[in-house]
Amino acid sequence: MTRGRWYFSTDSEADFSVALLEIRSIFPQELPLLLSLGGLRVVERFGDWSRAPLTADAALQLYVCAPD
Repeated sequence: MTRGRWYFSTDSEADFSVALLEIRSIFPQELPLLLSLGGLRVVERFGDWSRAPLTADAALQLYVCAPD
């Protein structure tokens, strides 16, 4: 679990709001099951914003889902 803080600022007001974050990494093998348990089905998945394939070397996971 990664913990941190997200600071919200504008040009006129610095750090007007702070949100605590708790981020859990999810392995690619876990995510389809978690999505299906939430009533979604995977339509497409990518390894980056340019729609590159999701591979073991991908820096992130992007899933396009639809209601099941």
